[in-house]
Amino acid sequence: VLRVAGKYGSSEGEAWMRYVTRLTFSAGSSLVEIAHTHINDDLSREFSDIKSLGLEFLAPKKISAVLTDFPASETSGPRFLSSRSLSVFQADDRRSEWVVDGRPLQGGRSQGAWTVSGNDAAAGLVVHDFWQRWPKGFQADGERIQIGLLPAQPDATFGAKLPYYLMFPLVEGNYRFKWGMSSTERLTVDFSGK
Repeated sequence: VLRVAGKYGSSEGEAWMRYVTRLTFSAGSSLVEIAHTHINDDLSREFSDIKSLGLEFLAPKKISAVLTDFPASETSGPRFLSSRSLSVFQADDRRSEWVVDGRPLQGGRSQGAWTVSGNDAAAGLVVHDFWQRWPKGFQADGERIQIGLLPAQPDATFGAKLPYYLMFPLVEGNYRFKWGMSSTERLTVDFSGK
């Protein structure tokens, strides 16, 4: 296990909440498990609001294909699709918004699993509990893969129609963390290409 810890910074250079990321490697396995925990230990204010939080991976070569299961609807089940560029925004526990090679699509519950390939190399990537812990995002284009752990919200009214007890973390286009709150996101990367 490799543990990395640090503080997030604002665009003005101010230190904010901290994070702890653990990468777990196993002998003889092509899998790397990632547990990324963000912790609001900033006691200078009761609430900290952030616009987005994500992880970015840079592929060694240009991405030539992204393979995933597209959740057309809950009744028809998934169908596989392949594209050169892809973005997914899991808007709630039932609905996802996709852009596949520039074409917008509406989908259901994304499982949060993709295989990204470029020329002779490929890697699999899973964001655990992708639709269950919405909103979530994924984007692959060019040489960049971006995982939206807390993706930018579409507008300041996102989540306004939710019941009051679910609205707390969604405030005017931001994610709100009260001091002492923490959250862990889990991902797995498979470097075997399978």
